[in-house]
Amino acid sequence: MSAVNDGINPMLFDYIVNLMAETPICRLLGMEMIRIGVGTAEIRLLAAEKHGNTRGGVQGGVLMTLADAAMGTAVRSMGFIGATVEMSSHFFSPTGPGQLLIAKADFVKKSGKLLFATAEISSEDKVLYRSQGIFYMIGEFEKLIPLCVE
Repeated sequence: MSAVNDGINPMLFDYIVNLMAETPICRLLGMEMIRIGVGTAEIRLLAAEKHGNTRGGVQGGVLMTLADAAMGTAVRSMGFIGATVEMSSHFFSPTGPGQLLIAKADFVKKSGKLLFATAEISSEDKVLYRSQGIFYMIGEFEKLIPLCVE
């Protein structure tokens, strides 16, 4: 599956897609980029036994990592380079191997050097998890890539 560019600079899009493809934890877990838009991102993960906890469900840290990756992508889509400094996690329903997990994230706002984003993970239209993240802005891509929206 190839990711869809939903309106961001093509150079920035390619950079973000390649960054995720080269990130060891994303490869290890099997994350796949679905879509990147201006301030939005969608990433999928097919839950497998390797993602399991002691009760046979998907371990909560996997959901947190998926949400963090999606929020980080939404932040990057705005041209910011950020590092996660805080995340809140809300688990609503368990999930298990074989379920396709879809993480959707949105950039919320920038306040000084802080960047805010939210994420929701669902499977078969059932919300499993929600998160809010705060990222510290360590730079901007505009120095590397012109950020005009095509």
